[in-house]
Amino acid sequence: MFANLLFSLLLVESDSIAVEGGAVSIFDKTFDEVVVNAAAGQQKQTTGKGVESLDEHLARLRQADLVKRGAYASEVSVNSMQTERVSTTIDGMKIFCACTDRMDPVTSYVETSNLSRIFLNSGLGNDPQATGNLGGSVDLKLRKAGFDAAPFEMNVQTGFETNGCLQSYLADVALSSETRYLNTGISFRDARNYQAGGNREIDFSQYQKFNVFANGGRQWGDGRIVEFSAIYDLATDVGYPSLTMDVKKAEGLITALAYRQEHFRSPLLTRWESKVYYNNIRHEMDDTHRPDVVMHMDMPGLSRTSGLYSLLAGSWKQHLWQLNLDGYLNRSRAEMTMYPSTYGTAAYNPADRMFMLTWPDVQTGNTGLSVSDQWGNFRLTLKGSLQWSHISDPEGLATLQIYYPTQSDRQFRREGRVTLHYRKDWQKGSVSVGAGWGSRTPTVTEAYGYFLYNTLDGYDYLGNPELKNEKAVQFDLSGSWSPAPDWEFSADGNLFLFDDYIQGGLTGDVSGYSPMTIGALGVKQYRNLPSATIANLSFDADWQLSSAWRWQNRIGWSWGKDNRNRSLPLIAPLQFRSTLAYEWGSWEGSASVIGAARKEDAARHLGEHSTPGYVLYNLQAGYLVRLAGKVNVTLKAGVENVLDKYYTTYASWNGIGQKGRNFFASLQASF
Repeated sequence: MFANLLFSLLLVESDSIAVEGGAVSIFDKTFDEVVVNAAAGQQKQTTGKGVESLDEHLARLRQADLVKRGAYASEVSVNSMQTERVSTTIDGMKIFCACTDRMDPVTSYVETSNLSRIFLNSGLGNDPQATGNLGGSVDLKLRKAGFDAAPFEMNVQTGFETNGCLQSYLADVALSSETRYLNTGISFRDARNYQAGGNREIDFSQYQKFNVFANGGRQWGDGRIVEFSAIYDLATDVGYPSLTMDVKKAEGLITALAYRQEHFRSPLLTRWESKVYYNNIRHEMDDTHRPDVVMHMDMPGLSRTSGLYSLLAGSWKQHLWQLNLDGYLNRSRAEMTMYPSTYGTAAYNPADRMFMLTWPDVQTGNTGLSVSDQWGNFRLTLKGSLQWSHISDPEGLATLQIYYPTQSDRQFRREGRVTLHYRKDWQKGSVSVGAGWGSRTPTVTEAYGYFLYNTLDGYDYLGNPELKNEKAVQFDLSGSWSPAPDWEFSADGNLFLFDDYIQGGLTGDVSGYSPMTIGALGVKQYRNLPSATIANLSFDADWQLSSAWRWQNRIGWSWGKDNRNRSLPLIAPLQFRSTLAYEWGSWEGSASVIGAARKEDAARHLGEHSTPGYVLYNLQAGYLVRLAGKVNVTLKAGVENVLDKYYTTYASWNGIGQKGRNFFASLQASF
């Protein structure tokens, strides 16, 4: 109640609230990050397979997990929360998927060659561009050659994996001087069906992906910098074995223009960055290659987002402050055309087709202000935003009004966050404690989705524009301890207490509603549950055995219940990872064991089932060859799932089997 009262008072004093961020400080340690590519002129890290997918990098983040519907485009889960409660941005740019079935998360429209690092913020805190991030936020940092780096650098990579016959080819070039830089690259991946353990082929798990990018910048001596970036990504013939449809084409164009000022006469200001951006996402679902289709359907979708943000940072006495103003406008539209059984025959009549909008051309605008202040060991962050939505298609509005007769074509909502953290460091460790409150508006699917089929529980889902905003209070505690220079232990825990938790109805007994999907069990309507609780706990131990050997261990566990003590969906069971790594001279290698305990407490009322525990073993090795003329060649090889174990994880949609034994090899040459 106190947090709600505080939030209301802030709104009275200002049209919108402020939030977070933080200049460079000790609180940067609250980030979890993984390096994808080193900066130009630096040797890339040698760990990993070499030519890895973005999903494989994301899986290394501490609080992150992946919901898999096939071999391509996994959905990121943070603190056992998925897309609705996790904000994913690309260099601060808002991007929204164009698929009603989550076949195209934001991460699917970039490649590893586009990126330098991935930052993850757990829970409510520390990402000024994030929106609706009750569970956390992920920011994909673009790879930029930068100024005054190596005048010329070129990288060529290729890789092959036996399971699914995956071929990967990547190449990029970087040019740099004191005043200009340009880097550009291209990549292509092609995969056939993969085999789960025991040589069980997973049909419809193939894909092709093409990506090209360019980044450039110009700077002047007084610290003024102008930068641009552009990415074009195209995925075709993408199979989703755990769903009823595949993807004919997923296409994304992502562009941005930024201005940065880094030199100021006054110490009060240290940085000013402004960016305008535009992205266009198109997605086409397809079932023409599936056998025994009762009714053929086409389901195209689009998502277009234009936006801007302006970030100002500085210091005053003992305070490090940051102010961020951002706004975006998104258009989301999805259609469904259903064809009669005569489709493809001489008896087919186009007039017999049925058409409906599953996202009724929703225009969503959002503008927000965030501010953070760090002094001593404390950090206070505030954010508030005003959102409006408009159903711009009259047919879509009329369809929704069948179920919501008083529904207007416009809505206005507010959302915000407030967090306070304290961190104390000493010679052998640190401790951090924090609390916060935040809210999020319903997504387009939750508010306006029209009879969207959920393959997990077999029900059609109907959006509800009358939903209340979802609210959550977060408490978090973390610490680290290093009893000796070669030992480090760390632990993280958090607790989320939700009010008005948004979920599909539990029973599906929506009076008078009949499902649209053939074979669906009924209709569920999105509703607000009075409350829900999610808790997460993880432990890490890192031991530098010698100058060449390092042993890393991680174990994590999550728990989630609703107000009726029913399990929430996609809550991680006990999971663990142990890696023994070796690096000496030009050689490196690792042996790892990963696994999970049996998931017993499944959300059976939402279509989940218990999954057995599993243990997997992986091996890999690499060798760096330095040739004349500053040419470096890295060779890598290894095997995953050495014992060819058949397994499925808690996040394998509909219990789809994951990859069995997989041999891989890669070659990277840098000039």
